[in-house]
Amino acid sequence: MARKVFISILGVSYYNKTKYYLNEKAEHIETRFIQHASLKLLAKNWDNNDKAIFFLTEQAKSFNWNNPAQTENYLVKIGERDTYKGLSEIINNEKFPFAYEIVDIKNGNNEEEIWNIFEAVYNVLEEDDEVYFDITHAFRSIPMLVMVLINYAKFLKNIKVKSITYGNWEGRDKDNYAPIINLTSFSELQDWTSAANDFVNFGNADKLSTLANSEIAPLAKKYKGNNETVNNLKQISKLLPVFIDNILTCRGKEITNNKEGKNLFEKLNSLKENIILPLSPILDKVKDTIKPFHKEDDLINGFNAVKWCINNNLIQQGFTILQENIISSVCEEVQLDKNIKKNRNIVSSCFIICYNNINEDEWKGDAALHKEKTNEILRKSRIVKELSTEFYNLTTVRNDINHYGYSENTMQPNKLKEKLREYFENISKKLKIY
Repeated sequence: MARKVFISILGVSYYNKTKYYLNEKAEHIETRFIQHASLKLLAKNWDNNDKAIFFLTEQAKSFNWNNPAQTENYLVKIGERDTYKGLSEIINNEKFPFAYEIVDIKNGNNEEEIWNIFEAVYNVLEEDDEVYFDITHAFRSIPMLVMVLINYAKFLKNIKVKSITYGNWEGRDKDNYAPIINLTSFSELQDWTSAANDFVNFGNADKLSTLANSEIAPLAKKYKGNNETVNNLKQISKLLPVFIDNILTCRGKEITNNKEGKNLFEKLNSLKENIILPLSPILDKVKDTIKPFHKEDDLINGFNAVKWCINNNLIQQGFTILQENIISSVCEEVQLDKNIKKNRNIVSSCFIICYNNINEDEWKGDAALHKEKTNEILRKSRIVKELSTEFYNLTTVRNDINHYGYSENTMQPNKLKEKLREYFENISKKLKIY
């Protein structure tokens, strides 16, 4: 089971008592220290596997970790000389079931000291930790450092950020209630941004799918959303990997039918009015990537898939989908069932016959077995006539790829990508696709 870790930097100011609350004023903790209140409110079900870690400068240790009222006169307020206890005594008196530790850090007065703080916090984190950050006393550049560190540790140690909070002492009301502000959504927004980038620029839907189906979904309804929004997010999480896998594995029937692509576009489109503002442009970017796939049962989806492959460096898939979609286009052109393998074989042979000008008595395979149908395709199909050279070139490249580069005219990787783009552009112009 993952360890829960509370992380906080202790400050050096004199802290007056206030009533900190997280959600409801009725569940408040009256204390001088936000760390005390946060642990009481956030760590109710923690056990001895978990830990609280406090980061202290020398001043913080002297002024607020130990019992400052007994030794530091400038910290003493009227009537509070004997009641201002250091955080260490307060934590010890609570007898929490989990352990705590303190870590010495520098003041953060220069770049070297800031890196020291970064390293100190990172080093206490363990693989798969569930982390609760309190940034109330984080001074100067530390809040920015924390956000950078979070992403760094997410990648290297797979931490999960469960909470980022700030005790808003300045925002207390006339009855001395001070809200603890939950800033976790900013970390969640970073996750969405990173995941959307992976999808839009690299065609990787794993992160986006995980986020849409995870507990991060409440981000969508925190301010404006509703149950429909969350349901749409969950549907998106299921549709995304299927949509991508159809392209990765060259599932022609599914790509042409495009049920997942159409549903994805509709679900993303419906989220626009029910999503918090910062998330909306991110999902719009994802929607724009899916937009070409808004039609059902249309061969244009195959050509759109080729564009996707070019943009996401799926070279082998791009060549396969392009050539097979040309075969499907001929089948539709001459009214043959594109789902029957025999028909596809005959169409493929027609391209080779046309390119090499092969005599009828030299035809092979299904073309020789069904000469009447072969002649009909050769006679009727404009596509076969216009694209025989491109089809032959596609066949050559596919053979090179599928035979592991062990062919007479093998190509270098950068040349393969270049040729895919070149062939696709030529074919698109001749077929007047776009």
